[in-house]
Amino acid sequence: DNDYGMAQASYDFGMGKAVFSYLKHEENTLFTQYEDDSTGDTKIKRDDVESYAFQIPVKAGAININPGVLYTVVGKEKTATFTGSTAPSYIKPGEDDDESYYYDGTLMNYGIAVDGEMDMFSFELAYAYSKGDIHVNWEDAAKTDGKLKIKSQAFDVFAAVKPVEMAKLGLFYTLYSGDKTDTDSKWDSHIAVMDKLYGAPDGRLFILDAAGTAAVGGNNFYDDGDKKQGLSIYGINAEIKPIDKLTVFAQYAYVRTDKDIRYTDDNGAAKKTKNYAQEIDFSASM
Repeated sequence: DNDYGMAQASYDFGMGKAVFSYLKHEENTLFTQYEDDSTGDTKIKRDDVESYAFQIPVKAGAININPGVLYTVVGKEKTATFTGSTAPSYIKPGEDDDESYYYDGTLMNYGIAVDGEMDMFSFELAYAYSKGDIHVNWEDAAKTDGKLKIKSQAFDVFAAVKPVEMAKLGLFYTLYSGDKTDTDSKWDSHIAVMDKLYGAPDGRLFILDAAGTAAVGGNNFYDDGDKKQGLSIYGINAEIKPIDKLTVFAQYAYVRTDKDIRYTDDNGAAKKTKNYAQEIDFSASM
């Protein structure tokens, strides 16, 4: 019984548009009414989650520029214990006995995307930065509740050259920043909120970098470089059209973590590494 509201308005000023958007991620009408366990009284909590966005896509010759900002408000009060069979509506970052839920927070996302094509050369560039404060409440009593600071960034750049009409060669680099601290709470808060509210990004790699797509298992944490370490991806790809209507694509990527993975080897010595994985992708379409 959710009523997800969305509205968008734009103004065309010639060389671009100013676009205003509003989205209500959660409006849990049934969940806002609950019975207070201590008094038995029926109370109402306002736990809606909503976002406000503004962007200005502009075209300057062969270059497209799209800056934007996204402001998200998470419910001002945490969801209480509910009676009956109705499940509480909270944002879950984990599973089983390590779950938590969030309340009373805001998140700002700033981003810009630029792309262009000039003769045989083309490029794509995108950068996003998120920052905010949010409260967390753990089901695990051993962990401390309180306000957490969220800070992260992501970057992607792709450059390609088309030496002949039937072939295109490209290089790319993608970064998902890791956390600067070792606290589980910061990792959980950032990943859970981003993943829950906006969805995992559908990146360039078919498996590692597309963790949020249904084709590879559905909604998973996108920044899964051993959880807190983030991902740093270096890749090369090629697209060839050997015959009419047939397109063959292949790419290779070397993946490292943004922050060190620390571990103990078989001899008990402390070690650290950033090596994570390699991936080879291939596709053909007609």
